[in-house]
Amino acid sequence: MVDKGVEIERSPALSTAKAAKYLRMSRGWLDAHADEIPHYMMGEKRLFLIEDLDAYLEKVRRGPAGVSA
Repeated sequence: MVDKGVEIERSPALSTAKAAKYLRMSRGWLDAHADEIPHYMMGEKRLFLIEDLDAYLEKVRRGPAGVSA
């Protein structure tokens, strides 16, 4: 049973707009590259997990591992 008086603090899934903001890219860029990042489809909406966004960033990273910019 769901307690309607309790607010969810943090969703494990981000909308396209929030995922784009997390990546610091435009929503248009994410729409064009969404097939490169795992996501869920809920009707017409894409939902991205932060873990998948982080994995994508590691995949496209340039330079030695463990070095911060």
